[in-house]
Amino acid sequence: LRRVKALSDIISSKDVLDFGCGEGGFLDNAKELSKSVCGIELDRHERETLVNEEGYTVWESFEQCNKKFDVITIFHVIEHLEYPIQILEQCRSHLNKNGKIIIETPNADDALLSLYQSKEFADFTYWSAHIYLYNEKNLLKLIKKADYKVSWCKQIQRYPLSNHLFWLSEGRPGGQAVYNILNDKVLNEQYSKILSENKLCDTLMVCLEV
Repeated sequence: LRRVKALSDIISSKDVLDFGCGEGGFLDNAKELSKSVCGIELDRHERETLVNEEGYTVWESFEQCNKKFDVITIFHVIEHLEYPIQILEQCRSHLNKNGKIIIETPNADDALLSLYQSKEFADFTYWSAHIYLYNEKNLLKLIKKADYKVSWCKQIQRYPLSNHLFWLSEGRPGGQAVYNILNDKVLNEQYSKILSENKLCDTLMVCLEV
């Protein structure tokens, strides 16, 4: 829902493909706003559930996909890809004229890693499924190598100050449910602003154009 709200102007009345759509959360929230929504999902169980029980069009790979799209979204997937440039090249052949690609990925310069240097959070983040981690600098380099133009790149802080303090004090997530006295809107907006200005947010989102 957060992503749909952030991208409403981009996906409105557009044909949208969600690459790595998982259980279909983005598809569920985007379908009323978009012209059409489809997905690509490697996991057979999740793919078959979306197709057979939810009625979505979901392919296993780009090779099976026979359509072009106005927007392709790649949410928290690129860090799992061994050959990300190859996938971005495949995206290009499935984009309509003036199409866009939206990538969201964890930020390797997350404050918990680069500022606070939380060992517990590092152990939580550096696991085998994360083949690469990107900060703003190397993500933009990757995009340039794939021969795309960057329309915009945004720092997004998904988790509040209470979450960070809980990691530092207890070494685990979920602080927003424990230190709820700190769940103040103004406080967290200012905290997010400071992190964004210093490129220390937990998430990166970038918009690409051919």
